[in-house]
Amino acid sequence: MGSAKPPLALDCLYVTIIANFVVMGLGKPHFRMVYSPLRPLFLLLFIGLYLFTLPYATRRRIVELKASNGANPLVGKDRPPRQ
Repeated sequence: MGSAKPPLALDCLYVTIIANFVVMGLGKPHFRMVYSPLRPLFLLLFIGLYLFTLPYATRRRIVELKASNGANPLVGKDRPPRQ
């Protein structure tokens, strides 16, 4: 297995946090610098929530398809269902 590369938002978060500490060491930082790590954090939050709900939405869609036409949507038309 290859190693997965972390999302770009995570890299941006690291950079903004390090820049935040550097600016705080130089004196009183501007309020935009203090709150700059929040953008990548919110991006990571929304990505995480999307990935968390994805299996549930897929499962719900499969159940709705089964109920609508009575067939198994996971079985392809060229492949017979398993017995």
